[in-house]
Amino acid sequence: MINDAQKVFSQEIPKAYGEANQLISQAEGYALERTNRAQGEAHRFLDILGEYEKAPDVSRPRMYLEALQALTGKMERLIVMDGSSGNCVCRCST
Repeated sequence: MINDAQKVFSQEIPKAYGEANQLISQAEGYALERTNRAQGEAHRFLDILGEYEKAPDVSRPRMYLEALQALTGKMERLIVMDGSSGNCVCRCST
């Protein structure tokens, strides 16, 4: 029985250490990926901020139009109301 127990011990313990090391490596890789992505996004934001501070009158409308384009590009239907005349413009992509 002692020999059987030692046999199982010698098989299972290295296996458990291997699995633990694999999980640790995966977690470290994930942490590094998230850190690098966050640093990249922060640098991108700082670049955009620098351009905005140089010319806010140009950057603000451009950023607004880019945001609208990103939103409306995914929509199947877009209805725009003209506030002055009450006219309605409909754009349907289907």
